[in-house]
Amino acid sequence: MLSARRAPHPRSTRTDAFDGRAWLFVTGYLLLQLGRSSFLIVALRGRPLGEHFVNDLVWELVIGALWVAGAIADGDWRLVLWGIAVAASHAGAWALHWLPGRGRAIDLGHTEIAGGHLIERFRLFFIIALGETVLTTGNAFTDEPFELERLLALAIGFTGTVALWWCYFQRAEEVGVEAAEAAEDAGAVGWWGTWTLTLMVLALIAIAVGDELAIAHPGDDATLGFTILTFGGPALFLVAQMFFLREALGRPPRSRPLGVAALAILAAATSPLTLLAGIAASTAVLVAVAVADTVATT
Repeated sequence: MLSARRAPHPRSTRTDAFDGRAWLFVTGYLLLQLGRSSFLIVALRGRPLGEHFVNDLVWELVIGALWVAGAIADGDWRLVLWGIAVAASHAGAWALHWLPGRGRAIDLGHTEIAGGHLIERFRLFFIIALGETVLTTGNAFTDEPFELERLLALAIGFTGTVALWWCYFQRAEEVGVEAAEAAEDAGAVGWWGTWTLTLMVLALIAIAVGDELAIAHPGDDATLGFTILTFGGPALFLVAQMFFLREALGRPPRSRPLGVAALAILAAATSPLTLLAGIAASTAVLVAVAVADTVATT
């Protein structure tokens, strides 16, 4: 009875962009990217940022060819082409959309970023990413028969999500707000904040997949891939915060490098154990870092 009512596994819907909906995804994405750049060229004409978005539009058009080629291609080639497109998008942002003959239209001092707005955008994006991890772990639990061990894995995974939220909002965001408000120009803060946020979102994806595996098969032996996801994800999250806090404070709090070291040790120690033991160990490190932040700010 349970299996008859079970909803389709979320993995069956995650490949839509690699199947019949590739063109829907690419069309929507390009309309957003090209439409944004075109609008800002007009809205900011006569200002350095307006010229910057001319460069940005050229980059988006070139990269758009990769997205279109990926939609035309099938299988692994689509993944390769879209992967190159993602890498090229990040490279363009790092290069401030430099173009031959035009160079860069702006530097970080011309970005005209409002610090409060910037931090608010980071906050909302991080909350959305955290929400996705909760949905992923919840789906993993409901897609399998009920077991106490699986329920324990769900509780541990959710505790880890709360610890991630705690690590971000207890200290890192407060430091970001102060840095953005104190800076003469928030461009540098936005630069570091954007890239560290990107790394943190990648970390959340890895953590969610590791938790999903542990919830579905809590008693299975750990694999190399699971260990990389379960311990590498939290390590990447802490390293990203370490970079940002070092930029904002001059040096990162000791909790971050100590947390990364603890994750490395526990990854080796739990490799012969079950998936449940793995997520329990990585979650314990995140909780310890969050507690250290609370103690440091009280």
